Amino acid sequence: MPGATTIMLIRHAEKVEARSGSRNVGPEGEPLPAGLSIRGWQRAGALVPLFAPRGAPCRDARIDTPVALYAASDRPRSHRPSLTLGPLAEVLGLEVHTAFRSGRDEEALLTEVLAVDAPVLVCWRHDELPRFVRTLVGGGDTLRWDSRCYDEVWVLSQSPAGRWVRQVVHPALLAGDRAPLFDAVNAARSRAVPARWASNGSSASG
Repeated sequence: MPGATTIMLIRHAEKVEARSGSRNVGPEGEPLPAGLSIRGWQRAGALVPLFAPRGAPCRDARIDTPVALYAASDRPRSHRPSLTLGPLAEVLGLEVHTAFRSGRDEEALLTEVLAVDAPVLVCWRHDELPRFVRTLVGGGDTLRWDSRCYDEVWVLSQSPAGRWVRQVVHPALLAGDRAPLFDAVNAARSRAVPARWASNGSSASG
C-alpha cells in the first residue's frame, strides 16, 4: 500500500510568558492554564488559510492541505497541541487524533501516519519534533527546534525513489514572525545572481 509522501510538522502555538501577568485561555476565552495565549490563538486561526486556503493554492508549494491531523496527547499542564489544531480541524471537518504521547510514541505515530496515502499535519511539542526527522531522514543528532520559535513548518517529503528529505518553511503568519528564509532551491538561485549585481555589492539575502 502506498503511504504518505508529505508529513508537515509544526509546534503548538504560543503560551504566556512566565511572570508576564497574562494568562492562558481556552477556545471561548475562559481562563485555562493549559491553554494558549492570545497570540497563540491568533496563530491557531492563521493556520487555517495556510493549510486550507479557499479558492487558491497554498501560499507555499511545499505545503499541502492535510487529510489527517495529529496532535500530541493532552497533559495536565498543556492542551496546546490539540488546541492549536482546533480551528483548522473545524474548517476541514476533520478529527484531531490525540492518542499519541510526545516523548514516548513518536515511532508509533509514524507507523500510523506512513499508512495514510495523503498529506498529514502533526502538531507536537518542540523538544520531541526532531525525533521524526532523525527516524525518516537520518542523521540530525544535533538538530533542535528553537524553544523561542513558533513560526516554522518542517516539511518531510518522500521522493519517487523513496528517500525522505526535510525542508523548512517560514510562513510569517503574524506580525513579528521572521521573514521567509532562503531554502536550498532559492540559495541555488541566489548563486546565479547576475555579475553586474554582485559587482556593486548587492546581496541576494538582503
